[in-house]
Amino acid sequence: MNMKSIKFIILSLFLLISVDGFSKKIPGQILYSSDTINVIFQLPTNLLTKEPFYESFQNKVTYFDSNDNKQILLPSEANEIRFIYGPDTVRMISVDYSRELGNRKTSRSKIFLRIIVDGSTRIFILYGNSNHEFHDPDRYVLIKKNLKTLLVKSVGFRRSMVEFFDDCLSLIGKIKGKEYKHMSLFTIVEFYNTSCH
Repeated sequence: MNMKSIKFIILSLFLLISVDGFSKKIPGQILYSSDTINVIFQLPTNLLTKEPFYESFQNKVTYFDSNDNKQILLPSEANEIRFIYGPDTVRMISVDYSRELGNRKTSRSKIFLRIIVDGSTRIFILYGNSNHEFHDPDRYVLIKKNLKTLLVKSVGFRRSMVEFFDDCLSLIGKIKGKEYKHMSLFTIVEFYNTSCH
Protein backbone atom coordinates (compact mmCIF):
# COMPACT_ATOMS: atom_id res chain seq x y z
CA MET A 1 0.00 0.00 0.00
CA ASN A 2 1.26 3.43 -0.85
CA MET A 3 1.01 6.51 1.37
CA LYS A 4 -1.89 7.96 -0.63
CA SER A 5 -3.99 4.83 -0.02
CA ILE A 6 -3.24 4.87 3.69
CA LYS A 7 -4.24 8.54 3.96
CA PHE A 8 -7.48 7.81 2.09
CA ILE A 9 -8.34 4.90 4.43
CA ILE A 10 -7.59 6.97 7.55
CA LEU A 11 -9.67 9.89 6.28
CA SER A 12 -12.55 7.57 5.36
CA LEU A 13 -12.54 5.96 8.81
CA PHE A 14 -12.47 9.37 10.49
CA LEU A 15 -15.44 10.58 8.45
CA LEU A 16 -17.37 7.39 9.15
CA ILE A 17 -16.79 7.71 12.89
CA SER A 18 -17.56 11.43 12.96
CA VAL A 19 -20.79 10.99 10.99
CA ASP A 20 -22.39 7.99 12.65
CA GLY A 21 -20.32 7.21 15.69
CA PHE A 22 -22.34 8.61 18.58
CA SER A 23 -25.82 8.67 20.02
CA LYS A 24 -27.41 10.34 23.03
CA LYS A 25 -30.25 9.25 25.24
CA ILE A 26 -32.78 12.08 25.55
CA PRO A 27 -36.10 12.05 27.46
CA GLY A 28 -39.10 12.80 25.31
CA GLN A 29 -42.65 11.90 24.44
CA ILE A 30 -44.50 9.85 21.87
CA LEU A 31 -47.96 11.23 21.07
CA TYR A 32 -50.62 8.84 19.85
CA SER A 33 -54.21 9.68 18.91
CA SER A 34 -55.50 9.03 22.43
CA ASP A 35 -52.39 8.75 24.59
CA THR A 36 -48.98 10.28 25.30
CA ILE A 37 -46.13 8.25 26.78
CA ASN A 38 -42.81 9.35 28.21
CA VAL A 39 -39.79 7.56 26.80
CA ILE A 40 -36.04 7.87 26.39
CA PHE A 41 -35.06 8.41 22.75
CA GLN A 42 -31.76 7.17 21.41
CA LEU A 43 -30.73 9.99 19.07
CA PRO A 44 -27.87 9.48 16.66
CA THR A 45 -25.64 12.54 16.75
CA ASN A 46 -22.56 13.80 14.99
CA LEU A 47 -19.50 13.10 17.10
CA LEU A 48 -17.95 16.46 16.25
CA THR A 49 -20.90 18.87 16.22
CA LYS A 50 -23.08 16.96 18.72
CA GLU A 51 -26.09 17.81 16.53
CA PRO A 52 -28.76 15.14 16.00
CA PHE A 53 -28.98 13.39 12.65
CA TYR A 54 -32.64 14.15 12.08
CA GLU A 55 -32.53 12.34 8.76
CA SER A 56 -31.87 9.03 10.48
CA PHE A 57 -35.10 9.13 12.44
CA GLN A 58 -37.42 10.40 9.73
CA ASN A 59 -38.20 6.74 8.94
CA LYS A 60 -37.86 5.15 12.37
CA VAL A 61 -37.01 6.11 15.94
CA THR A 62 -35.29 4.03 18.58
CA TYR A 63 -36.47 4.52 22.16
CA PHE A 64 -36.49 2.87 25.56
CA ASP A 65 -39.87 2.28 27.22
CA SER A 66 -40.69 2.55 30.95
CA ASN A 67 -39.23 -0.93 31.50
CA ASP A 68 -35.98 0.10 29.77
CA ASN A 69 -36.75 -2.17 26.79
CA LYS A 70 -35.37 -1.00 23.47
CA GLN A 71 -38.17 -0.37 20.94
CA ILE A 72 -38.49 0.85 17.35
CA LEU A 73 -41.21 3.34 16.42
CA LEU A 74 -42.31 3.82 12.82
CA PRO A 75 -44.05 7.02 11.63
CA SER A 76 -47.21 5.03 10.88
CA GLU A 77 -47.48 4.05 14.56
CA ALA A 78 -47.69 7.51 16.19
CA ASN A 79 -48.82 11.08 15.49
CA GLU A 80 -45.77 12.89 16.82
CA ILE A 81 -42.54 12.62 18.78
CA ARG A 82 -41.09 15.47 20.79
CA PHE A 83 -38.06 16.13 22.93
CA ILE A 84 -35.90 19.01 24.11
CA TYR A 85 -32.47 19.33 22.57
CA GLY A 86 -30.44 22.28 23.81
CA PRO A 87 -32.71 25.33 23.82
CA ASP A 88 -35.13 23.83 21.27
CA THR A 89 -38.28 21.80 21.69
CA VAL A 90 -38.07 19.46 18.71
CA ARG A 91 -41.35 18.20 17.30
CA MET A 92 -41.46 15.63 14.52
CA ILE A 93 -44.89 14.99 13.04
CA SER A 94 -45.94 11.85 11.22
CA VAL A 95 -47.10 12.93 7.75
CA ASP A 96 -48.14 11.07 4.64
CA TYR A 97 -45.19 10.41 2.40
CA SER A 98 -46.32 11.78 -0.95
CA ARG A 99 -44.69 12.11 -4.34
CA GLU A 100 -44.39 15.86 -3.70
CA LEU A 101 -41.62 15.06 -1.23
CA GLY A 102 -39.36 13.73 -3.97
CA ASN A 103 -38.01 10.34 -4.92
CA ARG A 104 -36.81 8.90 -1.64
CA LYS A 105 -36.12 5.20 -1.43
CA THR A 106 -38.75 4.12 1.06
CA SER A 107 -41.63 1.69 0.99
CA ARG A 108 -43.33 3.39 3.93
CA SER A 109 -46.43 5.51 3.58
CA LYS A 110 -45.50 7.89 6.45
CA ILE A 111 -42.44 9.88 7.44
CA PHE A 112 -41.55 11.93 10.52
CA LEU A 113 -40.83 15.54 9.53
CA ARG A 114 -39.50 18.19 11.88
CA ILE A 115 -42.02 21.01 12.23
CA ILE A 116 -40.58 24.53 12.22
CA VAL A 117 -43.75 26.66 11.99
CA ASP A 118 -47.20 25.53 13.13
CA GLY A 119 -50.47 27.00 11.84
CA SER A 120 -53.01 26.48 9.09
CA THR A 121 -50.00 26.08 6.82
CA ARG A 122 -47.07 24.35 8.49
CA ILE A 123 -43.40 24.52 7.56
CA PHE A 124 -41.41 21.31 7.94
CA ILE A 125 -37.80 20.48 7.23
CA LEU A 126 -36.96 17.43 5.12
CA TYR A 127 -33.46 16.16 5.79
CA GLY A 128 -31.71 14.44 2.89
CA ASN A 129 -28.65 12.32 2.30
CA SER A 130 -26.47 15.05 0.92
CA ASN A 131 -27.32 18.01 3.11
CA HIS A 132 -27.90 18.37 6.82
CA GLU A 133 -28.12 22.14 6.67
CA PHE A 134 -31.14 23.47 8.54
CA HIS A 135 -31.59 26.47 6.25
CA ASP A 136 -31.22 24.77 2.87
CA PRO A 137 -34.15 26.27 0.92
CA ASP A 138 -34.68 23.09 -1.08
CA ARG A 139 -35.49 21.14 2.08
CA TYR A 140 -38.56 22.98 3.31
CA VAL A 141 -41.97 21.34 3.01
CA LEU A 142 -45.27 23.19 3.27
CA ILE A 143 -48.39 21.30 4.30
CA LYS A 144 -51.83 22.91 4.59
CA LYS A 145 -54.61 21.64 6.84
CA ASN A 146 -56.26 20.18 3.71
CA LEU A 147 -53.00 18.18 3.29
CA LYS A 148 -51.96 20.07 0.15
CA THR A 149 -48.17 19.57 0.10
CA LEU A 150 -45.27 21.41 -1.51
CA LEU A 151 -41.55 20.70 -1.45
CA VAL A 152 -40.18 24.24 -1.73
CA LYS A 153 -37.64 24.81 -4.50
CA SER A 154 -35.54 27.91 -5.03
CA VAL A 155 -36.09 27.58 -8.79
CA GLY A 156 -39.61 28.74 -9.62
CA PHE A 157 -40.19 29.86 -6.03
CA ARG A 158 -42.67 32.69 -6.74
CA ARG A 159 -44.69 30.65 -9.23
CA SER A 160 -44.95 27.72 -6.80
CA MET A 161 -46.02 30.06 -3.96
CA VAL A 162 -48.79 31.57 -6.13
CA GLU A 163 -50.05 28.08 -7.03
CA PHE A 164 -49.83 26.78 -3.46
CA PHE A 165 -51.57 29.77 -1.87
CA ASP A 166 -54.25 30.07 -4.57
CA ASP A 167 -56.95 30.47 -1.91
CA CYS A 168 -55.60 33.84 -0.70
CA LEU A 169 -55.87 36.59 -3.33
CA SER A 170 -54.27 39.27 -1.15
CA LEU A 171 -51.17 37.11 -0.68
CA ILE A 172 -51.02 36.26 -4.38
CA GLY A 173 -51.06 39.98 -5.15
CA LYS A 174 -48.15 40.58 -2.79
CA ILE A 175 -46.13 37.73 -4.29
CA LYS A 176 -46.81 38.77 -7.89
CA GLY A 177 -46.12 42.41 -6.97
CA LYS A 178 -42.73 41.28 -5.63
CA GLU A 179 -43.38 42.71 -2.18
CA TYR A 180 -41.47 39.74 -0.82
CA LYS A 181 -37.84 39.05 -1.56
CA HIS A 182 -36.99 35.79 -3.26
CA MET A 183 -37.27 32.92 -0.78
CA SER A 184 -39.22 34.91 1.85
CA LEU A 185 -40.88 31.68 2.86
CA PHE A 186 -41.38 32.39 6.56
CA THR A 187 -42.84 35.86 5.89
CA ILE A 188 -45.23 34.46 3.27
CA VAL A 189 -46.44 31.65 5.53
CA GLU A 190 -46.84 34.03 8.48
CA PHE A 191 -49.00 36.35 6.34
CA TYR A 192 -51.11 33.42 5.14
CA ASN A 193 -51.57 32.01 8.66
CA THR A 194 -52.53 35.35 10.21
CA SER A 195 -54.41 37.06 7.38
CA CYS A 196 -55.91 34.33 5.23
CA HIS A 197 -56.87 31.57 7.69
